[in-house]
Amino acid sequence: SLTFNDPAALVAISRAKVRTLTFTGTSATFGGTARLGDGSKVTYSVSVSDNSADGSSDTFTISLSNGYSAGGSITSGDIQVQ
Repeated sequence: SLTFNDPAALVAISRAKVRTLTFTGTSATFGGTARLGDGSKVTYSVSVSDNSADGSSDTFTISLSNGYSAGGSITSGDIQVQ
């Protein structure tokens, strides 16, 4: 499942189901459908890259069918693609 929150953009997704998943080396792309905090339904696509063992250069990008998108290097944590 996917949980995502961008308070500045008022975008919140919790427990979105993953319907598709593709691995390419240390990267993965997945997507599915989700409900936003306001109850509206969207489809989403996420791309992640596991670029370092400590997470310092890992990346995360999300796009929603309502036009919202965000991405870049993570600021904490560690994405692990295995």
